[in-house]
Amino acid sequence: MCKCPEFEGAGVIILVGGDGTRMISTVKKPFMYKLPGITCSGDIANIAIEAGFDWRDIFPHTTATDQAEMFAKTVKEVPSINTLCSDKHFGYVGNMSIAAQDAASNSPKIDMVIIFPGDSHFGLHEACCETIRKMVEVSRKTGRPTVAGVPIGSAEEMQGFGCIAVKANPELGNYEILEMVEKPKEEVAKKMMREHKVFASSGLYCIPVKCIKDHPKYSRKALEEQLNGIKDKYGNYVKSDIGLEVPEFIKGLGFTVIEMNAEWDDIGTMHSLYNIQKRGAHSKNATLSHQPINSHGHCSGSVRTNCIETFFVVDTDLNVEIYGTNTKKCSVIVCEKNDRLCGTALPFKLDQLAGLVTKKFMGTPLKPYEEEALKLLTENNGCTIVSSNMMNADIPPKHMPMIVPFGMKDTAFMFIETREGVEFVVSANDQDDCTVSDEIIAAAKEIIRKGQQAEKLASLSQQ
Repeated sequence: MCKCPEFEGAGVIILVGGDGTRMISTVKKPFMYKLPGITCSGDIANIAIEAGFDWRDIFPHTTATDQAEMFAKTVKEVPSINTLCSDKHFGYVGNMSIAAQDAASNSPKIDMVIIFPGDSHFGLHEACCETIRKMVEVSRKTGRPTVAGVPIGSAEEMQGFGCIAVKANPELGNYEILEMVEKPKEEVAKKMMREHKVFASSGLYCIPVKCIKDHPKYSRKALEEQLNGIKDKYGNYVKSDIGLEVPEFIKGLGFTVIEMNAEWDDIGTMHSLYNIQKRGAHSKNATLSHQPINSHGHCSGSVRTNCIETFFVVDTDLNVEIYGTNTKKCSVIVCEKNDRLCGTALPFKLDQLAGLVTKKFMGTPLKPYEEEALKLLTENNGCTIVSSNMMNADIPPKHMPMIVPFGMKDTAFMFIETREGVEFVVSANDQDDCTVSDEIIAAAKEIIRKGQQAEKLASLSQQ
């Protein structure tokens, strides 16, 4: 099937699972449009094709039926029979391992997999393709897995990534791993940079399937036996900690590193998606993420005035127009959940706490410590939610529009229903990007950190 002899026996897996809780959207990160008509996972599929793979060599891995449907809708060329789905709680590394073994089972010729995180941005396709070729070449020669490492320029930059200290292997052109630390603190990061060459892990892997099948912890049998299915007191599955899982996985399988000179970004928040989009030919002061066409042929869109670095997002099949005035450095968002419209303007400064807004949008009950953090962030906000004709309509409360004001003091919000559709208006009073102080933001993050830590300890005690 493969068009390039060097990729014979290799398949490409794109991980498109996950909750996307920081994106304030009903659309998960892999299916966000980073360019007109091109989603994050769709662009990765294009890289695989440009490298020399056939569409039949590409396997999306999902953790829910709706993810499989979204991938099929946005990347039509990949055969639907190739979709690998795991609805069990194996964790991030467990899902990668299961996906690799499932791909080999579906296509017996596959003995090696290239695994992409579907929620990351890989720019400079030619350089990325060259990295994949080098990873496959080294893995074929050594029988060991490889990971694409992104050069890091500063200790401050290191604190946001999984960082790998390495030593060069000139014979093969790869690097041996000396140490891996997830999001190191400043002093640790400085020490690593002083003593060694350091890369950020891009999450792009090349793995001989045999390495996983034969491993006592990552084989299908081993994963089934240690299935991560512990629930917390709220009835939610306790998620595995990627920061602990990945370094152990990389060490346990004996990975080496291949340097990647392509662009790479983790699409973790709306702000990071905006930063990727604004590199293209967009408006100087605003950009629109998603313009779906509804059943009547109408196109959602936005109108903005003096919206400096504002990211407009529409995730609804209804005909929705967003009007923004004087909003700065924020995401203005409308999405649809269970026939209910939700809207917000979220400052980029609060991106890391967007999970709270997302839960409000989705109607998910907040945990006590999340309620405490949200109360702290929204006290004295002074937002005005203007009553509109749509809010006063004779409709059940659960279907009424909902607005989540967040860090946008002296800002007016309203939904207005017209003959043409719905208008969502956000008007700020020439304010800065965020009215919540750094101290309040830090305190809210600490409340959530302590709450999550307490949950984790409680789940461990249950085991």
